[in-house]
Amino acid sequence: MLPGPHLAKHTTQEKRSHPEMPFRRISTTALGLRKDDPISPSEFLNALTSIWRPQDTSGRLPQATKIGLCVSGGPDSMALAFLFQQLRGLDIAPDLDLTALIVDHSHRPDSREEALAVSTWLKDLSIKSKILQLRWRPGQDPARLTNFETKARSLRYQQFAYACLGENIRSLFLGHHASDLAETVILRLARAQKFISAGLGGIKPVNGIPCCESIFGASCSLYEASAVSDLVEFWYQHLTESVLHLSAASVRLGQARTRKVEALMNATRLIYFDTRSSLLRLIVPIDISNAYKLSEQDAAYYVTRLLSLVSPRTETPRSFLDNIDVARWMFPELHVTNPSILDKPRHPRSFTAGDALIERLPSLSGCCWQLTRRPFRANEYPETGFSSTSTYSERIDRSWSGWRTWDGRFWIRIQARNHSLLEQFKLRPLQRHDMEQLRAREGLLPLALKQKLRRAFRDAAPGKLRYTLPVLVHGEELRGLPTLDIELPPKDSLQGYVSSQLRWEVRYKVVTETLQHLNRAASPSHDLVKPLMATT
Repeated sequence: MLPGPHLAKHTTQEKRSHPEMPFRRISTTALGLRKDDPISPSEFLNALTSIWRPQDTSGRLPQATKIGLCVSGGPDSMALAFLFQQLRGLDIAPDLDLTALIVDHSHRPDSREEALAVSTWLKDLSIKSKILQLRWRPGQDPARLTNFETKARSLRYQQFAYACLGENIRSLFLGHHASDLAETVILRLARAQKFISAGLGGIKPVNGIPCCESIFGASCSLYEASAVSDLVEFWYQHLTESVLHLSAASVRLGQARTRKVEALMNATRLIYFDTRSSLLRLIVPIDISNAYKLSEQDAAYYVTRLLSLVSPRTETPRSFLDNIDVARWMFPELHVTNPSILDKPRHPRSFTAGDALIERLPSLSGCCWQLTRRPFRANEYPETGFSSTSTYSERIDRSWSGWRTWDGRFWIRIQARNHSLLEQFKLRPLQRHDMEQLRAREGLLPLALKQKLRRAFRDAAPGKLRYTLPVLVHGEELRGLPTLDIELPPKDSLQGYVSSQLRWEVRYKVVTETLQHLNRAASPSHDLVKPLMATT
């Protein structure tokens, strides 16, 4: 999980942007301080450890606790750096390892000098720093871009992610003041967001880094603790009462909705989840919407959480607004005024939302739903190649490729005999002509491989779902289905085939938070969650 930042230096003509990230903050009000009271190291530590708890069993921070600070040189980030430096004087945190990350946006002639000046200030605080330079396309003048703020924000997040990976930073902190929160709330009001809890809660305390879906390690992988960093943000100035009350009310509304939906998910029985193909089956109890007094917005949020398990899309605070229609389809009792309509067959029997396909299956114990990645459209063709070098670490074995994300669902890297061969492989969707090729070769495949292939298609990717799987190709020849852990021999070695040196590792996208709330009360012998094979 990771960062969020600011421009390194701002002239009076520049408008400072504040990304609308779902992060939380701590205010002087929360600390019990008056507006003009300075924050002491012990008070800062108490506020810090209320949301960030890396202490060891003795209550002290672990030795050499590595922390990253996003520092622009402005008063917010410099105050944050000063407060962290003050913690070193406390017995509880004598070995705090602080690294400040400074962004050189390369958008003005003196931007490098400004970054170096900030580095000098931090050196005076005995805080080491690292200057991150944004890389723009050759010939591109960032100062002339009409969407400079948006592009700079994305590049900035990505640079923070790479820096945390390279420096092994587990926690990254960002400083803000109350006006930032007020600005976020007011801007969302100006956009007339339909539902107050969608965004008027302001900025949450800890969240994953946005704009880094293509960077392996910038978010957790299923079944492993591979989160790179927590982003924690603080604000410490007085906020206008009306905005504060509005934001607090929105936070309470959002928290109530989250609790309700999580209780609803606990009542939803997980039947099967196969991460090899994004296949999810579950049972929703009959009349659950009335039992939990759901509104349409509650139901839409619930649907959005379920879709996040199989959809390639990245969920945002406003994602559920796009799923009102599917919520009405799944729970017609929420908006149908004539109860007799509910007794009629539900049409259509499937619905597409958020790049996911939702189908209703026959069931005697409630509504059984199957959620999968929807089939690719004619103009969709996610394809990715491999490079023999990693983009963020020198320590990775050079015989492996860097990790590549495919369709927003899978992380895959491969290993071949040599680098030149490795770079000839590509990932693309399985297609109908590939199945024809497999059928033509089936009689020549070893019996064990043939049976494994049939079982995998039957269990993990029945019907059209198989055409959402990634296939590894060398030229136009099929060489493997990585998520099914199946390697296919080259055509010229079908007879007497022995496994080659082609290997891969596969990880599924982050789904742990949603998955842990589903009810797994099924047969103890049933493998509810079918994990990906880590290595061939």
